Amino acid sequence: MKSCLECGTQLIENAKFCPECGTPVSETKSSKQNVEETIDDFKTQLRGKSQTYGVLNLENLPAGHIIDERYEIKEKVGQGGFGAVYRVFDKKMNIDKALKIIPEAIVSDEEAMADLQAEARTMISLNHNSIVRVYDFHDAGAVKYIDMEFVEGKTLTKLKLEHPNKQVPEAEVKALAIKIADGLAYAHSKGVIHKDIKPQNVMLNKDGEVKIMDFGIAETVRTSMSRIQNSSSSGTLVYMSPEQIKGKDVGKESDIYSFGAMLYELLSGHPPFYKGDINYQILNETPEPLINISENLNELIMKCLEKDYDKRFRGFDEIKYYFNNFDFEITKNQVDLEDNENSNYTVKECSALSQDFTKELKGWNWGAFLLTFFWSTSYKKWLGILAIIPYFGIIISIIFGIKGNKWAWENKQWYSFENFKKAQRKWAIWGICIWVFYFIIIFIGM
Repeated sequence: MKSCLECGTQLIENAKFCPECGTPVSETKSSKQNVEETIDDFKTQLRGKSQTYGVLNLENLPAGHIIDERYEIKEKVGQGGFGAVYRVFDKKMNIDKALKIIPEAIVSDEEAMADLQAEARTMISLNHNSIVRVYDFHDAGAVKYIDMEFVEGKTLTKLKLEHPNKQVPEAEVKALAIKIADGLAYAHSKGVIHKDIKPQNVMLNKDGEVKIMDFGIAETVRTSMSRIQNSSSSGTLVYMSPEQIKGKDVGKESDIYSFGAMLYELLSGHPPFYKGDINYQILNETPEPLINISENLNELIMKCLEKDYDKRFRGFDEIKYYFNNFDFEITKNQVDLEDNENSNYTVKECSALSQDFTKELKGWNWGAFLLTFFWSTSYKKWLGILAIIPYFGIIISIIFGIKGNKWAWENKQWYSFENFKKAQRKWAIWGICIWVFYFIIIFIGM
């Protein structure tokens, strides 16, 4: 029976790791071969895309494997640009934690490790309920990693998938947005910019509390990897601000843009730009306003998504104030969010139709007013009779305006029910004012 070369513990047949100390076990054919193969096995290797230290595959550490005689692997919980993330049991503190394993390409680059250590040191100083805690940065030993708070829950991406059409209700998005803005406002007050706000980096724990992950760390890894591999690194493109794409003047306003893009996705089911030439669209095109949400929330998101960062909110404290002091309620008459196949017009086209109605109404107004006024001052009653024609035109224009607005709402072309009601009131008030004014003129003329 084979024994562990490190601690001497007897090993079961086909064991790959020592159950006592976690040392990898090489297959033994002879004493001499065993020594030679062990030496080869413990050389740092890169096999395909899998990061390995010796025979340890960092992307697939088995359950039960122990790191630094303290952290016992329970399960793998994530895999991303940073590397593998494991749920571990901290035997010293008797709690579950998350370990982010640092890729070997970063470990072997001194500059990259220095940048990552500086970023981790900054994160350790952050202490906020809406931010995942970073406890320590381990750069000694066989495996390098970041020791973090483990959050049992789900990301906002999974939350979105739980809702019909991948659209989260506005009231729920507002509650989440306030908590996220609070956490980001705190981070910015400490001089920390996230640089990668997206649904995958925001979690909800079992109690429904927000937890923001990966402040700057993932971005540092991506930047280092792109430099090491001599390739470009765009980050998470669909959430990137124009200045991030340009690679200059990236500040806290960039987080505000990404925050707006994330809210846009939660409400609509997709980011502002997600098809075609995304780089060009982010830099040059205006996102379509969201449909079926309150006007104030629409305005907030569109302000976050301004191309010029000087036109966005100046900080998350300002966003929090906006949330807390403006009404975001939608009336019970809000239509459902399902697509209507019978709709043949876009929001812009409906707006154009409404403008045409307005111009037509104004034209009939002036015609009726001039004829009525001329009649009232000259007492030529036959001209007054002609004024009946524009009167009918006014009635028709008002009816068509109201009917047109109603049609646009039923076909889900208005941004919100509140906008629709405002348009309805505008037509009704306009019609009443016209008739009152004309009757006054006629009365004076008689």
